[in-house]
This record gives sequence, structure tokens and C-alpha cells, in this order.
Amino acid sequence: MSDKPVAREPEDAKTARTDEVRQESSRVSERDSQYPIVCPKCHVQAFQEMPLRLASHAYTCPRCNTAFATHVFHIRASRSRSSGIYQRRYTVHLKPAAGKEQELTFSTPKRLRIAFNAKDLVGFTYLNNKLTVVQNFTLRKYWVIQQESFYVWLLIFAAAAILIVFYYGSHAQ
Repeated sequence: MSDKPVAREPEDAKTARTDEVRQESSRVSERDSQYPIVCPKCHVQAFQEMPLRLASHAYTCPRCNTAFATHVFHIRASRSRSSGIYQRRYTVHLKPAAGKEQELTFSTPKRLRIAFNAKDLVGFTYLNNKLTVVQNFTLRKYWVIQQESFYVWLLIFAAAAILIVFYYGSHAQ
């Protein structure tokens, strides 16, 4: 073994350096940054400033000039269940950057499956006070929620088509 002294860093210096790294990394995560926000009208993604310490953000689409609001939260828990033949009902527990936990319940067409995981950063975009787009920034995906009136008209059209087929089918004999 060699008798040369080994230079060691004092424990206080190691702790101080580790604290500096933690503070620096927390500053990076709290920094305002740009996220691709989806316009609820023309469905174009445009990078917009999104301060994460605020829950609600007002935006204007650079393409169609539509004003809309996006509410950003972290997911604490979520569940979904089938609600009738054509709908899926979601209940999501949300953690805003500041304030109390909130619960959001909404319905989508049954074929639309929205993916939520705990701690995901998500955005709920509203146009004229109706939920139109759900974005999961963590998974880098978004889902456009169709208006319910579309499905009502589809159901009416299908019922009318069936009645017409039966009417002409019974008179053809």
C-alpha cells in the first residue's frame, strides 16, 4: 500500500454540491416552457408558453384565431367505465399546482379510449364552455371529443333509414 495521502472532499462540501444540483433541477422543472397546445376548432398544434404554476391558460390559435381555454393538471387517479351502448364515462382526480385536489367527470364516445397514468401532466381544452380536447403532455398524445349532437343525429338517421327500408319492404310484396 502506498503511504501517499488521499485528498478527500469534506462532507459539508459534498452535501452543498448535492443541494445545488437539487435546486437547479427543481428550477428547471418549474420553469415556464412551451407545450404543443391543440386548437379545439382546427386541431392544429401550436407551441405556446405554459406556466406550470398556473392551472388555467387562455390561448388564441395562430391559424384560425379562435380563443379557447386550457386547464392543466397532474393526474392523481383515474377510472373509466362503460355508460350505455355508445358512451364511456371518465372520472379523473386532478392535482393543480396550487390548491385542493379536484374531480372531473366527463363522457366520450365508447370507441374513444383516453390514456391517463398517475402523475401525468394533462390539459383539458374548452371551447364555449364545452370540453373539446384532452391532451396528455407526458404521453405526447391528444384526443378530440366529438360533440354529442353528432351521435344524436347519427342515431336519428339510422332509425329513419330502418323505417324506410321496412316501409318499402312491406309495400313491395
